[in-house]
Amino acid sequence: MPQKNTIFGVGPKLVAATAAYFLLVLWLGALAGLPPIAADPYWLRAAGLLLLAVAAVLWLILARTVVRIYKLGRLYRQGFYAYCRHPLYANYILLAIPGFGLLANSWAALTAIPVALLIFRRLIREEERGLVAAFGAEYEQYRREVNALFPKL
Repeated sequence: MPQKNTIFGVGPKLVAATAAYFLLVLWLGALAGLPPIAADPYWLRAAGLLLLAVAAVLWLILARTVVRIYKLGRLYRQGFYAYCRHPLYANYILLAIPGFGLLANSWAALTAIPVALLIFRRLIREEERGLVAAFGAEYEQYRREVNALFPKL
């Protein structure tokens, strides 16, 4: 019998794996002497801080929503969840990682984006097994209608 998902889902595993990769490429980039994205990084740092600020605000909104959803114990399809099955993870991959990469002024750090997408694809299957076990056909229908990260056009 599948174990019930925790309120955190696979988020901690996703963050730990991509953070480890991010730090590794920063370190290797520094050892190899890779050039920065730009010689004058002030605009990059501003862009990175802006992305991180937006990601932080969205994270707070989404985390609050997740807590409410978890307490309800039912499938939630409103708000961000009407467009994306995993908006917390999408926020992390699409805003936070690029924000940190720009803040670090590192091309190598920006490679964490596709790596996070690969890690996400593997880990999300684990979380979705629990969601299918909990919500059955209702979740299967939701999965057919709503993409994991990117809204359908």
